Amino acid sequence: MGFYSPATLIQDAKRHGIRFKSPCVVESDWKSMVIDDNTIRVGLKNVKSVGQDSAQFMLSERSIESFDTIRNFLLRTEFKKDELRALANAGALNVLCGDRRKALWEIEASIDKDDLFSNLMVEESDNNEGYSESEETYRLPLMTYVERLNADYQSMGLTVGAHPMAWLRKKLPKSILTAEKLGSTRDGTQVRVAGAVICRQRPGTAKGVVFVSLEDETGVSNCIVYGPLFERFRLVIVKEPFLVISGKLQNVEGVIHVKAERIAGLGERYLPAGASHDFH
Repeated sequence: MGFYSPATLIQDAKRHGIRFKSPCVVESDWKSMVIDDNTIRVGLKNVKSVGQDSAQFMLSERSIESFDTIRNFLLRTEFKKDELRALANAGALNVLCGDRRKALWEIEASIDKDDLFSNLMVEESDNNEGYSESEETYRLPLMTYVERLNADYQSMGLTVGAHPMAWLRKKLPKSILTAEKLGSTRDGTQVRVAGAVICRQRPGTAKGVVFVSLEDETGVSNCIVYGPLFERFRLVIVKEPFLVISGKLQNVEGVIHVKAERIAGLGERYLPAGASHDFH
């Protein structure tokens, strides 16, 4: 994907009006595909732990006959348990189960294919008017937004949903500007920005200067951290996935940077962030 991670590229595309749909075992191909001019379906390739051979076998089976129940899917595919868990976490089984937690329940209680009576069990269940895939699953609470977000990043390293900063925004002081607002802020203004760290770079020709890019729900804030300040806040800059950076804004002829003066972690360690492009 080049310099930026798939998570960052997806968020940028969304800000330009592109809609992304989660992986789906009934709709997705191995690679991501364009549905129309404004919509992309994420491919099964993006789900961590899912092997191409297992996915291609499933796609071959699906081309013969669509999957209509989770049990039908489990009996006709050759995914390993870790692959199934990854698919469930990514929401790829929702079409057959309703939600991720039900999907996780169903795959843990799945039928053993070597059981001689497994097909008979499915037949009898399908003919039972009062049957539901698993009555217990309906008592399970739905995942919260944060749980779904963590499941997305755990299983794919990205989310097609709202950026984590959109959820955090309501908890932040109004004095913390979005990346979008920096463009209309006067050069020399003292500002504060916050976001997920998507880039930490220290070019050899920059005399110890570190460039840190923070992504929020509106775009990217580029910050300049001079050598002494970097040494002072080294652990925070390197370890924290979300940062708040205070400093003077440079806004000259459309080139926008924040000259960092103070740096702190947001402290939201339960929220995931996409992979960052870092110096070594």
